[in-house]
Amino acid sequence: IDQKEEEKKKGIVKYNTHHIEMEGGSSLMEIQLGLDILLQDFGPIVKNVGEILLKKGGQTVQQIGMESKLELDQIKSSLLILRQHNLILLEERGIEKSERKIIEYSIHLSFLLARIRFPKYILLARERFGLEGETIFEQILLWGQLTIEKTVNSLVPKEERRAKDNLQKIFQKMINDSFVSDVSIIDSSRSKESNLNYNFVLDGNSSSTVFWRINFNRCNILIRNEACVDLIREKLGIAQANIIQSAFRTIESSLKLNQEDSQNFTVDQLLQMVKKADELQMIRYLDSITSTNPPFLSKISGEGRDSTYVIHISKMIQTIKQRIIESVVHHRFGLLSARIFRLLTQRKYLEQKTIATLTLTPVKESRTRLYEMLSENYVSVQELLKNGMRNNWLWYVRLDSVSTMLKSDMYKGVFNARYLIIFNFHQIRLFSTVFFTEKG
Repeated sequence: IDQKEEEKKKGIVKYNTHHIEMEGGSSLMEIQLGLDILLQDFGPIVKNVGEILLKKGGQTVQQIGMESKLELDQIKSSLLILRQHNLILLEERGIEKSERKIIEYSIHLSFLLARIRFPKYILLARERFGLEGETIFEQILLWGQLTIEKTVNSLVPKEERRAKDNLQKIFQKMINDSFVSDVSIIDSSRSKESNLNYNFVLDGNSSSTVFWRINFNRCNILIRNEACVDLIREKLGIAQANIIQSAFRTIESSLKLNQEDSQNFTVDQLLQMVKKADELQMIRYLDSITSTNPPFLSKISGEGRDSTYVIHISKMIQTIKQRIIESVVHHRFGLLSARIFRLLTQRKYLEQKTIATLTLTPVKESRTRLYEMLSENYVSVQELLKNGMRNNWLWYVRLDSVSTMLKSDMYKGVFNARYLIIFNFHQIRLFSTVFFTEKG
């Protein structure tokens, strides 16, 4: 009881949120983490407005006012802050039997949750563009959206002309590489019906000024590519991993976040990317990647330098997910349970006796392990009527469901970790205050 009370004080979430979903398909844990981010990054007023939008969906300014009991100026300021940080979605909607139109506001939840990956994004910027690129990224992430001029002026004094020119060149390279994207200035959000003063967001600049924000999708694509390269390195070796990395760079401009297969590329393109590479050795390594199960790479056509290949990105991601899930099962339930889980993912539906036979374990032990995993929703069981006489039970794994459940667990872990950090910070500050007061 004391432990539960202590966890409650620290804000640690212990209840099951795996299958609870809000409107739009977002899990309760995603909503809670998003609200915590709003509270810590923007304060309680913005958090109250964000909570209404996350839980209710699209709302007008008037609806937010009725729900939150906040002053109109507070609501407008909150929406402007969210807009400044690219967290607001706006939809112009007509009113039935009326020529008037209203603006509904909603939260871009994926962009909100992306804020926990800001350190990773900054590291990507440093690797690509050096320390100057890192400082530019930090500045844009801090303000949400900025012009090139304002970004450069905030980092370098006006008299240092050479340093300013260097930063502008790096910023232009970020634009060319799609690491930053322009913010559309003239859109439906400027409608008079919204009753918001967007000069606050635009900082008094004319509508022709181009503002830029970090392209989160681009950063997420690079993180995904790194994970795919790491997978090839673990399964096949450094040489094959370097080839896949070079292939991703060759077709970088065509990559999308949720694509199944990459754009086709040739051996000749890889040889141009990898200097002093041997053609026959390159083809040999590519063929070794095509032989994996499932195949991560396929040869489309051609021979020699004209050979054309395609990367099966979705199969790589699915394999990565499965390896993560298997490692979690191993950690939580032990090696034998992990073997049973892997068997079910490979063979689909199996009876308990068959599982015991294939895993070389006693029936009683395999039954215990199966019911342990069933109680935590890692495996499922289906009743099957056999010969119209007796029931058989088939065990299987719903990998997508388990993946969603683990994602919710990860969000819960981040949520708890953030609360523990804040709790410990307040404890240290309280201790310091008491210590110096008594000493004084």
